[in-house]
Amino acid sequence: MEHWHLDRKVSITHIISTVMVIASLFVWGGGIERRIDLNAKDIEQVREMQNRNWEANKEAWKELKSSIDKMNSKLDRLIERN
Repeated sequence: MEHWHLDRKVSITHIISTVMVIASLFVWGGGIERRIDLNAKDIEQVREMQNRNWEANKEAWKELKSSIDKMNSKLDRLIERN
């Protein structure tokens, strides 16, 4: 049975390939960071838009409720006349 033998020498190609892998990981991580930042900004814009829409809808519902209340009072007066 042969024993494993590890060579203590490190080739220049191994060093270069290791550096390239590490560099590509940093580039990849930077790209991820940039996309996360863009998503966070997009989420904040959507949240602001939803808040504006919510406020506009609240106003529309108030106006609608007011109109319905006016119609109810008119109907009540018509019913009382008859």
